[in-house]
Amino acid sequence: MMRALEDATIEVRNALNPASQVCDRVMTEYEDDIPVATRPAIEAKLQEIQREIREARNRYGLYTDIVSNRRRLSTKLLILAVDLTECRARYMGRYGEVPDEEAEALDEQVSRLEAMINSLIRLLAVNE
Repeated sequence: MMRALEDATIEVRNALNPASQVCDRVMTEYEDDIPVATRPAIEAKLQEIQREIREARNRYGLYTDIVSNRRRLSTKLLILAVDLTECRARYMGRYGEVPDEEAEALDEQVSRLEAMINSLIRLLAVNE
C-alpha cells in the first residue's frame, strides 16, 4: 500500500507541473485547471505524505523494492499488445460496430501498432 501511495503522490506532483504534460499525447489532453494559488499547499501536503512514508519505512523496517525498468516497461508493453488484439474489428461489437468497409483498414492499423509494440519489446529484451 505504501508503494501505491508513493506512486500516487508522484503522479499528483507530475500533474501539477504543466511541463510534464508536454509528452506528445494525441488521445488525451489534460486541462490545467488547478489554481496556481493552490499548488504550493498541494505540494506541501505531498511532501508531508512522503515524509510519513519514509518514517513508516524506517520505523517498521519496510524494504525498498528494486524494480527492473526493463521488466516494468516490457510488462506494460506486453499487456498493451494483448489489449491491441481486442481492438480488431471482430472484437469491437461491445464498443460499437465497425462498419464493414472500415473493418479491414482498422485491422491493418491495429496490426501495425501491434508490430511496433512488439518491436519495442524486442528492443528492451536485447542483452537481457
